[in-house]
Amino acid sequence: MIKELKDFLLDKISEPLPTSVNIVQGSIPIVFFGNVEKAEIATLSLNPSNIEFEHKSNKRCIDRKQLQVSDSQKLTLTQAMSVYESLLLYFHAPPYNPYKPWFNPMNKLFQNTGYEYYNDKIVHLDISPWATSKKWADLNQIERESIIDTSIIQNVIEKRKIKKVFINGKTAFFVFKKTLKIDESDIKQEKFNYNTKSGKSRSFVVYETEIFGCKVIAWNLYIQQGCPQDLAIKINDFLK
Repeated sequence: MIKELKDFLLDKISEPLPTSVNIVQGSIPIVFFGNVEKAEIATLSLNPSNIEFEHKSNKRCIDRKQLQVSDSQKLTLTQAMSVYESLLLYFHAPPYNPYKPWFNPMNKLFQNTGYEYYNDKIVHLDISPWATSKKWADLNQIERESIIDTSIIQNVIEKRKIKKVFINGKTAFFVFKKTLKIDESDIKQEKFNYNTKSGKSRSFVVYETEIFGCKVIAWNLYIQQGCPQDLAIKINDFLK
């Protein structure tokens, strides 16, 4: 199953840039972050950041300039293999430079249960593998739909037998739900209250559903903007 999945992912990596939306020039579709061959669970968000390719110091991801291939060309198998291997090692620096402001808050959320990006037990996936020049919120519906590719999510889940996927933030979950046509009746919602450090009462929502034989857990808060301890405990409960 690993070979079948690898062949599928290599074909996806090889794709030229779509012309329906402004993709970061010289970029390559990031079909996963981390060790997709060893991971036991997955996290999910909207699409890769432009920072993966436009960072001014250490490069985070291999780009087309390094491979000496144009945006309109398909990668060769050798080129695609080099990208694939680099994505497997994305969280293993040096020479790689993971986008820690996004990934470290997520990693901290799971590490007490023994799951980390850095120990190859978590792989990250996106609803779209393409890094866009504009933020997702600034893309219109036609542009978004033109770069969404849930076949990657499905193939990783099914061929790797991933049993749990965690979705960060209500925007990503709502796009996921709409794209995969998940019925509201198939989603369990639980609302929890918590007190902030200043003593104010706030709430968060946890969503549960299932897709491709895999349990999906999502929450309405965006972890990178702060995560109440009560939410962290609730999420960790799903890993026990």
